[in-house]
Amino acid sequence: MKKKGLFRCAHYAGQEVPVLFPVNERAHEIMAFMYPDKQALIEVHAPRWIEHNALMWVALTKIAQCFPGQTPEKVLMYMLRTTGRFEWVELLDGYKDEVYQSIAFESMTQDEFRSFTREVVEVIRDRLRDRMPPDVYFEVMNMLVPQAAT
Repeated sequence: MKKKGLFRCAHYAGQEVPVLFPVNERAHEIMAFMYPDKQALIEVHAPRWIEHNALMWVALTKIAQCFPGQTPEKVLMYMLRTTGRFEWVELLDGYKDEVYQSIAFESMTQDEFRSFTREVVEVIRDRLRDRMPPDVYFEVMNMLVPQAAT
């Protein structure tokens, strides 16, 4: 299992040893797989904008829930493809395949995040609006439009 979650480091009950506490839902899902003495490999990344990551994944999750069988990761792939963030790569057998650009919301500058969010808002408005329940559509747009405009 390789997942990302937001954790906060703190000292537990005055101990000298720091402890990681789950902060968001994804972090709690990761912790559900842990049990005493189980080891895990942890890669630490101190992002510039944790809020970017949290906001976009909440929006992608809400969109995915509107489409049976879809996941937030698949919605992200759709957004990357639709916004042109992929390239065609020729494989050894001559077959051409799409390779999506790596995207790390938490590492984007404000301008990069604003630009991507603006494009995502356009995709949602132009391609997904009629396929989403109105309340979810407006909830997602109310989350993203201010980010795209600022």
